[in-house]
Amino acid sequence: MPKITSKVTSIRGKYYRVSLPSEVVEYLGLTEGDVLSWEPDKRNGRKVMIVRKLE
Repeated sequence: MPKITSKVTSIRGKYYRVSLPSEVVEYLGLTEGDVLSWEPDKRNGRKVMIVRKLE
């Protein structure tokens, strides 16, 4: 999968909303109501986020 970027679209209190590009939705097979797991990590000195669809 090629590199894909997205932006934070709104901020409500302590929550941020991010729009997922359709390529990510298709790749993970997401549908409305799916639950995602977000795992922060560091790789090669860079902050990354691992996103998984919980099934």
